[in-house]
Amino acid sequence: MCGRFTLRTDSNALAQHFDLDPAEVAAHFPPPRYNIAPTQPIAIVRLHPESGQRELVRARWGLVPHWAQAGAPLPALFNARAETLASKPAFREAFRLRRCLIPADGFYEWKALGKAKQPWYVHRADGGLFAFAGLWEGESCTLITTAPTPQLAALHDRMPAMPAPARYAAWLDPAPLPPAERLALLAPGNGLELYPVRPLVNRAAHDSPDCLARLDS
Repeated sequence: MCGRFTLRTDSNALAQHFDLDPAEVAAHFPPPRYNIAPTQPIAIVRLHPESGQRELVRARWGLVPHWAQAGAPLPALFNARAETLASKPAFREAFRLRRCLIPADGFYEWKALGKAKQPWYVHRADGGLFAFAGLWEGESCTLITTAPTPQLAALHDRMPAMPAPARYAAWLDPAPLPPAERLALLAPGNGLELYPVRPLVNRAAHDSPDCLARLDS
């Protein structure tokens, strides 16, 4: 699973990485975040439902299915397993029609140590941007997870699906595609680094650069 991530870059870098209008991104870009948590508003990149152009919008992290009744209690749908996207009613239609990219530059994962859990920070070796694959419904969204790489398997049995930039357009493309071919776009890449961090990140109220401090610093 993935329950926390970071987005600290500037708007120009984000616009360039995701091929967005710099002026539009600057007008809607959120401030630097060091501990983004479920239920909070996050930035997503999607195709505009009418124009088909890429746009940056805000969505609540925790998908509300299109068929859900207003006010009805729902499970925390902030992660969606890639293997069941095409079959689960909560995600099936969004997987077919409403895919998105979730900009990030790092995420946290927790490794079980007896009864305790040690948080680790995972990021690109060059510190740059990447994207999680996601789905959106209305003003809500979810982050897709998949089997971990051997490197991350030591931390958890799941990891975020992170398509390579060359596959962004194909992931967002509204043209029909067999589910297996669409899921193949989510094959994880390499080039990630990780290190243990202090337990500040365990509380969503802590959202500062201190969340990234190495455990031994």
